[in-house]
Amino acid sequence: MATSINHVAAALLLSALLWGCTPKNSPPEVLGSGQTIAVATALMSLDDPTQIEAPKRLADAIEADLRERTLTSAPTGALPFEFADAYSTQVRIERLAEVATSDLLMLVEAKPLFDSQIAGRFRWNVAVTVTFATRLDLDNTRSYQWDIPVFLQFYHQQEAEALAEATPMLQRHLKSALDEFLTGL
Repeated sequence: MATSINHVAAALLLSALLWGCTPKNSPPEVLGSGQTIAVATALMSLDDPTQIEAPKRLADAIEADLRERTLTSAPTGALPFEFADAYSTQVRIERLAEVATSDLLMLVEAKPLFDSQIAGRFRWNVAVTVTFATRLDLDNTRSYQWDIPVFLQFYHQQEAEALAEATPMLQRHLKSALDEFLTGL
């Protein structure tokens, strides 16, 4: 009996030591330099779903993640449609593919919704969907969804500020989603 307890204890100790030696963060997927990805951002408001410029904080985070993976964002310019006319993610990614100069596509759709006021701060829930695709294979898109709670300090802060405040958490999720997409190429 004591011998089996010693074996179990030894196995647990060995497992703990091996677990401590495993890398916690896998390195980002790296493509050949010069690869581009078309990035579009949509802010889905209850009143007016439109394409927007990503808040600077989010745009900088996306650019940093792309640079780590030797990707650059391809300019899409103003898209020739309103996101209000495109009712689904699939339609939006197809329309992005029509105007993109890159084979890789990334669509970031954010829907910040005011939730409540707690202790003088304004709680928002930012529902984010990030969709990746290749322009030549739009039937095999990969979408990832997250709900990110944020607190804003002032009443006048609205959807764009909520999305900017959600950026650190979104960036953590986006890194792993981007790596998973690039691994599947």
